[in-house]
Amino acid sequence: VLYREAPGSNNVVAQVLYIKPGSPASATALKRGDVISKINNTGITVDNFRTLLGQIGEDHSITYRPLLSVEDRTFGSEATLNLTTVEFAENPNFLSKVITVNDRKVGYYVYNFFAPGNNKAYDNQMENIFSNFKSQGI
Repeated sequence: VLYREAPGSNNVVAQVLYIKPGSPASATALKRGDVISKINNTGITVDNFRTLLGQIGEDHSITYRPLLSVEDRTFGSEATLNLTTVEFAENPNFLSKVITVNDRKVGYYVYNFFAPGNNKAYDNQMENIFSNFKSQGI
């Protein structure tokens, strides 16, 4: 997510909200809460953020500060990472299970976002999950 660095400032920072498991970013030091201030050694501003974000579709570098303490809102020393861009797909069918509570079965399903997948693979998997729920009397 993008923020102005301070009220009235033209500088913009990008805060990391989520690192997808298995993605190239998950193999780096980046963590949720870290703040990115530069892309390809250029500071992010209200005037250039669209151009700089357009550059992250190819290999690029970022300069960031790791979040050290959520409570104190303190950050570590600035560091730079070189990132290789890859096409990455995440299965939105995150979790499904049947829970039995007092002789009653409950279907628990976590679906992270809408994406059909190649040849509707994720949609087909979701249909199988609900078929399994139905066969178990949920």
